[in-house]
Amino acid sequence: MRLSALGWLAFMALAALVSVVSLMQLGGPLAENMPHIAHYLETWALHVALLAHITAGPLALLLAPLQLIRWIRNRWPWLHRWIGRIYVLSVGLSGSAALVMLFGFKGSAWALAGFAVVSVSWLVATWRGYDLARKGQYAAHRRWMIRSIALTAAAISLRLIMTPLIMMGWTVVQTYDVTGWASWIVTLTLAEVLIRFRK
Repeated sequence: MRLSALGWLAFMALAALVSVVSLMQLGGPLAENMPHIAHYLETWALHVALLAHITAGPLALLLAPLQLIRWIRNRWPWLHRWIGRIYVLSVGLSGSAALVMLFGFKGSAWALAGFAVVSVSWLVATWRGYDLARKGQYAAHRRWMIRSIALTAAAISLRLIMTPLIMMGWTVVQTYDVTGWASWIVTLTLAEVLIRFRK
């Protein structure tokens, strides 16, 4: 099996795992399942933003690997387009909700800045990719959607970075000082390498 296929399978498996676990949290009291975000339930606006973020975000993460499958694009372009539309809507909803959630953020200003940058970048990259596809500029569309997917995949790297830090005794909020920046810088850097060194 080629390295690219192994990479896609790893991405698909991690995306499915993170998405399913995240969505399972909705099956019980959020304040108990995720106590570090319980304060978002105190106001109506933050509560709605939280629900939008943790529902649409996992959906975008589930759909992202499907958009990288070349034979879907070649054989069923209509399916690629519809999955893409749902992906763009999911990112738009989750990214916008993330910006609203920043008004209730309990971490440091440094961490808040990191999450603000990634939220805006996620929205901009996704819209740019979608707009280029509408204009028929498919090469540029692919480049921008790779960036968008890399920012979506920050949900995976965030948890991969956060887990050992928590095992070392950090609180979830304390880990934000690292994950607020590192989670998306890592994935976006990999995306830029992919764009520049692969046809």
